[in-house]
Amino acid sequence: MFKKLSALCIAVAVLLAAACSIHAATQDKTKVSVLLYHHFYTQEQAERFKGNDAAMPIEEFAEQMKYLHDNGYKTVMLKDLQDFIQGKKILSPKSVAIVMDDGYESNYTLAYPILKKYGYTAAVFVIAGSIQNSPHCTRPVSTPHMTMDEIRKAEDVFTYGSHTYNMHSAQNGVPYLLVKSDGDIMADLLASRWILNGTPYFAYPYGAYNEHLINLLKRAGFTMAFTTKRGYVVQGADPYALPRFPVLPETSMEQFKKIVEGRD
Repeated sequence: MFKKLSALCIAVAVLLAAACSIHAATQDKTKVSVLLYHHFYTQEQAERFKGNDAAMPIEEFAEQMKYLHDNGYKTVMLKDLQDFIQGKKILSPKSVAIVMDDGYESNYTLAYPILKKYGYTAAVFVIAGSIQNSPHCTRPVSTPHMTMDEIRKAEDVFTYGSHTYNMHSAQNGVPYLLVKSDGDIMADLLASRWILNGTPYFAYPYGAYNEHLINLLKRAGFTMAFTTKRGYVVQGADPYALPRFPVLPETSMEQFKKIVEGRD
């Protein structure tokens, strides 16, 4: 009887060790590409946005999403990404996060239906002062941004983060968030969180940040912030300096595949 119990204990120990090894190997190998987009346009609008790196033909986006779907990629929400960074969650090596900066209306009218078709999710970092038809709108825009009604309607696909309330601007070429007073910055950050239902997620305008700004973000209640530096999100990454891959109109499908496959 004792020998049988000993053999059983050894077998259990081996299985547990193997499980831990698999867990560690999965975490070590997993690196998540965060794909960054801005605005989308149709063929009819092509002449207007020609040469604009922040604007992508919706046909290209549709092709990229189809590739992800056909090749078994899954999208992860920002909360999943946060849990992965903290070692609380295992993600598949075929995980990607899709994000969009500024909150253009084309995110809702053009990208949203494609994402919904494939059961995908994305995060939109909204300039809260540019939400159209809203009492909070303080910024005139030449390209339409989402309305509050559209923001609510798309909550089944979109998670929302802040891209500031009214500080997506620069002074003498230096982003506002690096030169304005602490009081003004805190007021802006808190206003954007309040308008966006207390979101804990932030994207730096122009990708610019420093340690002082990070401390202000922490005081304002943000727990994750994204840069425009290229790179993969891995376990243990700095949650206030997360990299992203800007996907541009000139990004070829081969380059896109290289990014999502972890070969960039």
